[in-house]
This record gives sequence, C-alpha cells and structure tokens, in this order.
Amino acid sequence: RLTGYRRWWIGGGLLLAAVLDIVLTVGPSWDYSYILSLVSCVGLCVTVRWPRIGYVISIPGLIAGYALLAAAASLYVVASKTRSHRVAAAYGIPVVVGYSVTWPPSTLAHMAIHHMVLRVLYGLVFAACPIALGLLIRTRAELSHRVSELADRTEESRALAVETAISAERLRIAREMHDVVGHQVTLVAVQAATLQVLSDDPSVREVGASLRDIAQTTLNELRDTLAALRDPNPSVVTSDDDPFATNELAPAPRPEDLPQLAKRSQLPVSLQMDVGDDLSGLAPTVHRTAYRIVQEALSNAGRYAPSAPVTVAVQRNAIGLLIQIVNPRSAAGQPGRPIARLDGGGSSGLGLIGLQERIALHGGEFDAGPTDEGGWQVRAIIPVRTV
Repeated sequence: RLTGYRRWWIGGGLLLAAVLDIVLTVGPSWDYSYILSLVSCVGLCVTVRWPRIGYVISIPGLIAGYALLAAAASLYVVASKTRSHRVAAAYGIPVVVGYSVTWPPSTLAHMAIHHMVLRVLYGLVFAACPIALGLLIRTRAELSHRVSELADRTEESRALAVETAISAERLRIAREMHDVVGHQVTLVAVQAATLQVLSDDPSVREVGASLRDIAQTTLNELRDTLAALRDPNPSVVTSDDDPFATNELAPAPRPEDLPQLAKRSQLPVSLQMDVGDDLSGLAPTVHRTAYRIVQEALSNAGRYAPSAPVTVAVQRNAIGLLIQIVNPRSAAGQPGRPIARLDGGGSSGLGLIGLQERIALHGGEFDAGPTDEGGWQVRAIIPVRTV
C-alpha cells in the first residue's frame, strides 16, 4: 500500500507514460478522439485519490480514442480496491468493449468476422491482466494483514501460556512451603513456648522466649512470601485464625529493625548506623534489601563462626546506602570460616547469590570475600531511590 508522496510520484509517472503512449501512437492533433484520450490521461491523477471516478473518466478515451495505458492503469487500481471478483469482472466489461469496438461504430460493418473475434479476444486479455494483477495485490495485502494478526495472537497465546505456567508453579511452591516449612516452623514455635513455660531455669526460659520470637517472625515473613507467591499484588484482609492466609502483608523490614535483628542473632554484634534522621523517603525495596543483606550475613556468621564478633556498619551518603559486615578472627584466635563461597564450595552459596541478584536489581555493587586478617567481609552499596 502506497501512501504520501510515493503515491503521487507513481501517479505522475503513469500520467507521463500514458501521454507518451498517445502522442507516439497518433501524434498531436485537435480532433475529439485525441482530446478524449488526453482527458483519460488526466483521469489518472484523479485515480490516485478517487479510483472509481478516474476509471469512469478513462473509458471515453479508450472507446473513442487511443488511451490504452490510461484505461489499463485505472482498471488495475479499481480492481485492487475491490473485494468481489464479480465486481472486478464487471469493471472489465467496458474496457473489453472499448478495446474491441472501433470508432466510429459504423466501421464494424466493413470488418471481417474473424477480425472482430480477434479484437474481442485481445480485449478480454487486455482487461483480464490488470484485473488479475489488482486482485493479486489486494489478496496479498489481506494475507499479510492476516498473517500479522495471527502472529500477534500467537504471541499473546504464548505469553498467556507462560503466565499460566508461572502462576501454577507459584501456587505449587506456595502450597509446598505452607505444608512443609510452615508446619515445621510452627512446631518449633510451639516447643519453644513449651520450653519457656515448663523450665525452671531462667536462662532456658530466655532461650525459649528468643526461639519463640524467632519462629513467630519467621512465620510472619513466610506468610508474606506465600502471599507474594499467590498474588504479586495482594490487597485483602488479615485472618487471625490462619497465620499463612494470603492477606494484608506485615510492614516490610527496615534498617531501623536491625538492632532487634542483631539481638535475635545471639551473636556479639557491634552495630554502627549513620543513616540520618529519617529513612522514610527511601523506596520500600531499598529498606527490604538492606535488611536482607544484614540478615543473611549474620545468619552465615552464626553458622560458620559463632564465637567471632561481628561488626555491622550502615551508612547513608550521596550515592546511597553503604552496608558493611565484617566477621574477623574468632574469639579463640582461629580464622572465621567463609560464610558461603559463590562457587558452591562446601555450601550452596545461594544466600550470597540471592544478595547479588537483589543488588543487581538496584544497579548497585556487591562484594563478599576474606579480609587480610583472616576473617570475612560483606560489602554492598544500594543506590538511593526515593519515593
């Protein structure tokens, strides 16, 4: 389909060719046949914008003149705009008549029958070629449009199938986490509460209370995770009867919660926070990522070097949040074991890989490795993004 200046350039080229066809065939003259032929050529300009009107203008020049090319071009344009083959064939009838009948009609009385038959056959071929080409172009355009629509629908169907598969897998994971992890953590909470109530030793009751708080916090965060798996945009009401109901989420963890996290870790943690007076302007994802970095680092420190002190420093500057967790040599003078190598040596390393992915989503920097003193260090920079 031609639009804009290209259509007018092609129309101008056809007009020039049609005029040359007439001039070179009969030469310039001022009789009515020559004038009607030139008018048919002018009709080509109209055909570009109004095909049927241009076609009507071209027919007199074909019947009473010499406008062969103008009539053929007009018939092609009309056929390319016509949906019905029968209508296109009907447009071809005047062209066949105009080509077959000599002008004036009185000359037909002196023409041999076989000459008349040949002129009709030539007229049929002369009309059939533009019609066939026009219908072919229109069919090709419609086919291309349908193929494009089919490709779009196929892509939509594929995206829908992928989304359905992802949703099904999220639901399966949510069910497994609810049935397995949730059940086990609930048992831990119940037994910790039992230990807190039945023991006469104050230190044991304190440990039981700490375990119960940790289990309860884990249940709350697990509930939030299940809600996100079932519905990435949940907005319903909390149910007190079911701790795993996919309902209104608890507040996302924030850097202000780090002191409580350090206390629950049961490690000798030195927490240094220089984040200013207010962090409410930061995006929630920044709060959550900062909390998870410290949480993962303390978890690994407790797993691999429980006797070593841990220094946690959180600083806000012009770039963003700078988080640094250092686990030096243990209190016994032995180097703290690496918390988890990314190559999976000795452990899965999924925790640090998850932290790397979180930081990458923010466009920040993440590094974890041994220190010169034989300990271990985790360092992350989260670019500031306010809301």
